[in-house]
Amino acid sequence: MASVEQLYKDYGILADAKEKAGEHEDTYNSILAAVEGGTSEKRLAAQFIPKFFKYFPSLSEKAIHAQLDLCEDEDSSIRRQAIKELPNLCRASPDNHFHIADVLTQLLQSDDPQDTSIVNSALMALFKLDAENTLGGLFNQILTGEELVRERAIKFLSMRIKTFPEDIITPQVEETLIQKCKEVLSDVTGEEFISFMKILSSTKTMQSLQGRKQLVDLIVDQGDFQSDFIPTEPDLVDRLTQCLKQAVPLFSKNVQSTQFVEYLCEKVIPVLDDIKPAETDKKTENGDKEDEVSKAESKEEDDKTKEGDSEEKQKDEEGKEAGGKTTQHTGDQGDDKDAKAGVKLEILKYLADMAIYSGEIAVEPQMTNLYNSLLEYMPLPPPESEEDQSEESKDDPQLQFSVVECLMHTFHCLAHKQPDFLAGEANAERLKDFRIRLQYFARGVQLSMKQLRLALRGKTGNQLKTDENKIKVAALRITSNINTLIKDLMHNPPSYKSSIILSWKPIQKQGASTSPEPAKKRPNITPITFDSDKKTQATSKKARGTPYSPPGGKYSSKAGRAPTGGDANYGNWGSSNYGGSYGNYNRNKGRGRNRGRWY
Repeated sequence: MASVEQLYKDYGILADAKEKAGEHEDTYNSILAAVEGGTSEKRLAAQFIPKFFKYFPSLSEKAIHAQLDLCEDEDSSIRRQAIKELPNLCRASPDNHFHIADVLTQLLQSDDPQDTSIVNSALMALFKLDAENTLGGLFNQILTGEELVRERAIKFLSMRIKTFPEDIITPQVEETLIQKCKEVLSDVTGEEFISFMKILSSTKTMQSLQGRKQLVDLIVDQGDFQSDFIPTEPDLVDRLTQCLKQAVPLFSKNVQSTQFVEYLCEKVIPVLDDIKPAETDKKTENGDKEDEVSKAESKEEDDKTKEGDSEEKQKDEEGKEAGGKTTQHTGDQGDDKDAKAGVKLEILKYLADMAIYSGEIAVEPQMTNLYNSLLEYMPLPPPESEEDQSEESKDDPQLQFSVVECLMHTFHCLAHKQPDFLAGEANAERLKDFRIRLQYFARGVQLSMKQLRLALRGKTGNQLKTDENKIKVAALRITSNINTLIKDLMHNPPSYKSSIILSWKPIQKQGASTSPEPAKKRPNITPITFDSDKKTQATSKKARGTPYSPPGGKYSSKAGRAPTGGDANYGNWGSSNYGGSYGNYNRNKGRGRNRGRWY
């Protein structure tokens, strides 16, 4: 076994030999044997083995194993030095690139932060040498390695792939990356699916029109739209929400969302009330625990109601929810109900986002399912008789504005492509029933809008940034959107011209005016003029400056004067002639042929 002095002597022999160092095979074997020595010998061996590696191809396998043994040494300084030198083995022998990348990927499972940092740096160095083979080593462990190695390899890719310049991620490397990602996507978890979608979205190929279509197809395959949706399976619910979340940003006029809208309307909406979300402490991104309008209204009631009355009201509501029983819900049941409502609303929001870019869908069962789901949240008005009305008033319907906004906007977008669904002669009864529901629902919407506007009147700046007022502002946006859609649908025939900004979307601030400003003359500059301009200007002044004078002479005296009085007082709009008839028309305008109020 070589000592420190012998190692330095061996180093001098190989360094002096330069290109003929390969002739001193025994000397290099002496360095390799130092792997079994003490701490100082191992530290020197970790530096000397990679330095002369290229001169001894016959000993390459033995040298690689010796260096990898040092990468697992108990001494952290030896281990880190050996890991740091691994890319040098690839510089000397590109054929070993895949193997070294595979080993470095396995070393990502280290719990030592400094070791992990050095491994990351070594992998980055390998990418600069040969990105394609480095990807091969990484994905080999992603596909066949342990769970911890797989998880950290995916994390490394998702964080680092965006930082590489174009000379590293060439079109060929990008094609390899996309192909490897597609192989892994056949069996991934929800979090892994999100990570790979981010990796693919960062590539130039997938940012094109055809690339976005490929991403949509990948999401469709991942969502398994050919199978039935089972709402009681939390894993399927989670998979659906993740697929919808990744797909929404990809849609445009050229990349339609028809497949997703068809699947949701046909297989998801009919069973949406039976949904069972996955057990998680995280709140859904788009799903709100309660309806914003309900929050705002309940807050107003709490401010005006005494503490004792509010407790009695809460007991009554809990009794109604329990089906008339006096027992109260437990905390777990309430949490499950909130989670269920949140996921349900989240799915409906994704549907509303996708409906904008959807093509025409089938009437049966898709449009019918959507329409029936909307009717569930739009009750008929109560009976007109006093007895029935007193009984029904005890169970006033709770209007879920957030859900109605999603469903009504989706229906508004899709019915625009199939106007006969409401306006067709065969659907006259359907339209009549729908308008009755719209009129009744509009009353609740306008009442809520009035209360919210009163609550927000005079509040600006920091006052609107409180949690309470934020809820009220969101509620006002929801009710305003519903009001706009109802006005469109109440037309005869229903109109689909209005466009709204959904309440969960940010409002785009109006930027500076893009119209060109009028040119300003520079000071102390004499404008250039031409003789033709002077003549034209003089002629125009002469024409404007010559007043009209009536003709005189013997012929003009015979013409007489213009008549006065009579019915020529058309300038007076309030007179009994022209003005009187116009005023009557104005008062009677809009009273015939369904031109009255729309609610």
